[in-house]
Amino acid sequence: MKKKEVAEQTVIRRKIDEVWNLFQEQLPAPVCEAGECWDQKVPMRDQTKLMTRVILPDGEGPWPVIAIRNPYTPVDSDDYMQIAILALVRYGYAIAYQQVRGLYHSEGDWYAFEREREDGLDFLTWIARQPWCDGRIGTYGGSYLGHVQWAMADAFPPQVKTMYALVWGDDPYTSFYENGMFKQGTWTVWATQMMCPDRRENLSIPNLEDYRKAVNVMPPVEADEALYGIRCEWFRNWLSNPCRSDKYWNQGVWDNYKTVASKIRIPVLLQTGWFDIFLEPTVRAFRHLDPETRSKSRLVIGPWHHGNTAGGVVGCPDENRFGFCQIRLALEWFEANLKGTAQEENGGMIDAYVMGEGWKRWNGADIPATSVRTLYLKHGADGVHHELKRDAAFKEEHLSYRYDPENPVMSCGGKLLTNYQKDGAEPECTALCPSRFRGQ
Repeated sequence: MKKKEVAEQTVIRRKIDEVWNLFQEQLPAPVCEAGECWDQKVPMRDQTKLMTRVILPDGEGPWPVIAIRNPYTPVDSDDYMQIAILALVRYGYAIAYQQVRGLYHSEGDWYAFEREREDGLDFLTWIARQPWCDGRIGTYGGSYLGHVQWAMADAFPPQVKTMYALVWGDDPYTSFYENGMFKQGTWTVWATQMMCPDRRENLSIPNLEDYRKAVNVMPPVEADEALYGIRCEWFRNWLSNPCRSDKYWNQGVWDNYKTVASKIRIPVLLQTGWFDIFLEPTVRAFRHLDPETRSKSRLVIGPWHHGNTAGGVVGCPDENRFGFCQIRLALEWFEANLKGTAQEENGGMIDAYVMGEGWKRWNGADIPATSVRTLYLKHGADGVHHELKRDAAFKEEHLSYRYDPENPVMSCGGKLLTNYQKDGAEPECTALCPSRFRGQ
């Protein structure tokens, strides 16, 4: 255990205060200051030690604990503490924040997705034994930080009372492939970001230059060798198994996803957005929860992209109903499920932002039926700007374009890991919006 010196403790308390100050108008008055903090390497079952930062509230514990596991930024660095959930230290929650295996100062070999279950369960078991833990643990995180929860959610120790998973769901195959096509706009972006961690100082920032190079490599499976001179097994596995029936998607952690939602027995809050790349898997996961578990759980769908904020130019009034980056939602959920504080009855409910109308609520047992609307493309008078119409009351016309894979038209907006804000702008990773603050 590496105890922080007094000066370092002061810096960390100031960082926690800075995070809280961003949300002070959206949160109730805090109940305490941030207290002691330290970094230590926690041994896993194979004696590999993973870097972990513990931040306690000020005062006398023990406390309920929020557990987070992160691949993207060094958890033991004071320069990467702009994470919304850290504000909850000032509401009487201890934070246990672990670096996944093989990244930054955690020992072992980095291997994407497939080796998080055992490490995550060992982490939770370790937390439960600590004198600062009061026996109540909640897990939290989005995207890959959501995957590390789902990977072990059917085997949580009894001390885990709730799970808050953002922008990630079940059935990973459909997250990697759509109609048999590999989703390069998500997974080639992510692979070039994470494939060679030792060569990059900050893994939270996509390497868009390398991504552009990678999508021009033919065949795509050889992008690892073409760009980095290595063979990346996990990347090649994704591209070499294009069918749902392939053995790769029916073994290990991927196979476990088929039943994990139905085996969860604690309240779960699932959060996504209409423009999130994991919208459908998140909604499916809510449907797949055991009915009794779903009656205690909640699904929230906002007008957000993968970074949990609304992009584009349209504007979405009241998009921050639950606080910026949904921080108030997180606080209220943990207050109810870790402290037993009385809250509005939310069990089994779906809160969704209806575009053009605002927030609506449904009982999860009575999800509205899906309707299909056909729209017709109408040729614009100027030959450039065209319209979508609800009726076909116009003469038949034709539009054409040249399909050239070697000269693609870059996508603008939509459910992508990158998001174009305006014409001519460089793409910005939605996971980084806003530019200096991470909501996951």
